[in-house]
Amino acid sequence: MGAGHCEAILVTVDYLGRPNVAPVGLELLPGAYGCSLRLRLYYPTRTSLNVISTRELTINMTSNPRLVYAALLHPNSLRLKPSKLVTPPSIDHEDVALVIECVARSQALDGKGWLTLLAAPKYLSVSEARFKPLSRAEAALLEMLIAYTKLLFFAGHDEDQAVSALNVLLAEYVTLSRLGDEGLRRIAEEVMELAAIPASLLGYRVEV
Repeated sequence: MGAGHCEAILVTVDYLGRPNVAPVGLELLPGAYGCSLRLRLYYPTRTSLNVISTRELTINMTSNPRLVYAALLHPNSLRLKPSKLVTPPSIDHEDVALVIECVARSQALDGKGWLTLLAAPKYLSVSEARFKPLSRAEAALLEMLIAYTKLLFFAGHDEDQAVSALNVLLAEYVTLSRLGDEGLRRIAEEVMELAAIPASLLGYRVEV
């Protein structure tokens, strides 16, 4: 995994050990003495509160956008397995190519709804799964899921950000509807139906 930004699935636990699964964006920061992972998490959410509380996490890397969809909208459908060195489990799925067990090195709130976290890898587990290029329809689904999370988070307090996310969501839905197979189109329709509620708070009507 080279330097740069990518999407992943984060698993954290609360102080009682109850797991939480959520898609996140992260950035790899190479350094002279190893690397760190920088994550920007919405705050307050279960994910960000768990990280503040326990300072441990697993990062699950996959090129399957359907797995990201499951993590966002159907997290209880995912199987989890124990980690080697940290308390949060990892995702037990054949399409998870890399699991990075981490501890939080530093964390900071910016006062605008973001928690910036620097995480230090403690253990890496590589599977036989391989990263593969996304089709345009799969990329559209991934962008839809990212935009949906932004719409949910910003709809109540930052109209400009929320409307921007809604515009991305609509544009990528059109692309996926044109290029995606039946399974991807069903997922896209589910996302759009869920997006109708926060969109209505902004004065927009979403129909599928």
